[in-house]
Amino acid sequence: MEIKRLNYLDYLRGAAAVGIMLYHYLSWSRGPFNSSDVFGRIGIYGVSIFYVLSGLTLFHVYFNQTPDKVAILNFAIKRIFRIVPLFAVISILSMITLKQPIPLLHIILNLTCLFGFVYPGAYYTNGGWSIGNEMVFYLFFVFYFISYHKNKLLYGLLCLFTLFVYGFFAHFIILPNQTIDSQWLYYINPFNQLFLFLGGILIGILSKTKTGWFNNNTCVVLILLSLIAFVLIPTEPTDRVLIITGINRWLFTLVCFTLCLALYNLKIELPRLFHKVGIFFAEISYCLYLVHGLCFMYSQKILNSTLENYPERIRFLFAIALTIGFSYLSYVSLEKYFIGQGKKLINKVNGKFKALH
Repeated sequence: MEIKRLNYLDYLRGAAAVGIMLYHYLSWSRGPFNSSDVFGRIGIYGVSIFYVLSGLTLFHVYFNQTPDKVAILNFAIKRIFRIVPLFAVISILSMITLKQPIPLLHIILNLTCLFGFVYPGAYYTNGGWSIGNEMVFYLFFVFYFISYHKNKLLYGLLCLFTLFVYGFFAHFIILPNQTIDSQWLYYINPFNQLFLFLGGILIGILSKTKTGWFNNNTCVVLILLSLIAFVLIPTEPTDRVLIITGINRWLFTLVCFTLCLALYNLKIELPRLFHKVGIFFAEISYCLYLVHGLCFMYSQKILNSTLENYPERIRFLFAIALTIGFSYLSYVSLEKYFIGQGKKLINKVNGKFKALH
């Protein structure tokens, strides 16, 4: 079945990856951001956007299918070939740069992307924790997928459980009077993020059942309101823990959901140049997100060996160029290859199932 490409979700995915890269590069250059800074918020909720987009995209692709063994096996193969190879490569590169012993279990967990199930903190590449979470979400996606089609009561209970846990972390586990760094393992716990992924699925269901609600004008207004709210929601200019706890957690989550809902339903075609740029950054977004920390580090080593007393902005721009270039080469040489291999395996599996039935 041919699935129509969701261009605006692709654009947002690319923009989120670039935003997170800029957040890190700026914070490493000028110092940390606080909860009222726009880039401080992007550093947190750019990743949240990834989770919402993941759930929404998977809904769009799979929820109209029958949740049988073939569909679930195809889903697993496609996700493994898309996620694991690049993450394993970047993790190896990151481990090498540390120049210190790495526990064998941690190596295995990173090469298989299974650390999110065992110890979410056992990652070695910048932002790698979110990929461990994503693998946990894929398992829950299977539960959501099957229960939605087979047992609506069970599906509703799973949704309520996910919502309750999300609120429990926001109000009782992560405390606003402590820093986000001191509570990092709580924050990166998959159950603290799972509702964002489920929210993407719920957005898909809402859009499917209420198709008349979201015309282009409504979507544009929702996009503008979301962006304004993201910038203007008032918080004290202190540690970013304030935007992941209490009522602020719900407000920023609602902003993420509203933005993704509007872009999912928007039917305005952008000029060709903007479209090409948006798709380019969407295609390289996975590698760009994983490798930008390494590129920033190596940009300093390269510049130190060729220039003296260079201004920080030169390193900043060079790191961006290095990240984009490496990410593009990764996409065309490594990622597309494994995506293709995954498709070949899926075709073989589907062929065997057809032969058996």
